[in-house]
Amino acid sequence: MSPVPLPRPGVARLLRRAALPLAAAAVAAPATLVAAAPAAGADRVVTVASPGPGPAASDRVKVLEQGPSSAKKVLVLMPGTSAGASYFKPVASALLAKLTGWQVWSVDRRENTLKDESVLRKAQLGQATPQQLFDYYLGWIGNANAPADHFKPLSDADAAYARDWGMRTTVEDLHRVVALARKGGRKVVLGG
Repeated sequence: MSPVPLPRPGVARLLRRAALPLAAAAVAAPATLVAAAPAAGADRVVTVASPGPGPAASDRVKVLEQGPSSAKKVLVLMPGTSAGASYFKPVASALLAKLTGWQVWSVDRRENTLKDESVLRKAQLGQATPQQLFDYYLGWIGNANAPADHFKPLSDADAAYARDWGMRTTVEDLHRVVALARKGGRKVVLGG
């Protein structure tokens, strides 16, 4: 079997960064949700404003907060490259099952604002089948009969501002998350 030719230069890199992690997350998400026991207190997603280079829509990071809102200690977890907050959900659930008085905040870095998660969200809500999920993100590659409504990778020009998001922007984003976690005198531990 020969490899499927990619439609244009740069797509392979973008697929590695956007489509493949989404597809992997979509396949793993149902198992993760079943395997992870719910933590005390409902999970919440909070958006933290963080000015930086680029359009205003990208000047934010999302944080998955797990555990009781009355907690006096917060473990802030920062994912590595190409990862997001959901990677920590099972670990956070396991920790919270053993620890009292803690919350776990998992950071979803600003790069994640570039992802097209539209069909992934539908699949998580049971509104798209696994086949529809695959077709949207990967099934169009090398398929001349693919419908026009499929994942369209960003070109480098579409997100040129992201080149300015280096370490400084990442640290500033994390600083804002930690500052929010410390409100009310809470003790914060940083991990990743």
